Amino acid sequence: MIRKMVKNILLWSYERGSWQYDVLCILILAFIFLTPSDWFHKPQPASAPPVTNQKETVTGSQTPPDNSPNAEKDSEDQRSPSRR
Repeated sequence: MIRKMVKNILLWSYERGSWQYDVLCILILAFIFLTPSDWFHKPQPASAPPVTNQKETVTGSQTPPDNSPNAEKDSEDQRSPSRR
């Protein structure tokens, strides 16, 4: 009897509208809404320091140097367009 009930629950073989179907739906909804949110977060290791939300501030706009072989030619073209 218990084996048949477990089989019916796992295979979801109850008719829609039966009291067994309603109980299964209520159990699923209870799990969704009553489960603590802590269960879904990864635990931090005990030896690691707590994570802080600090943003690194950068002042000014610095661009990386252009190391391409045509860098000098491109910069000369930008400085004096009348040389062309």
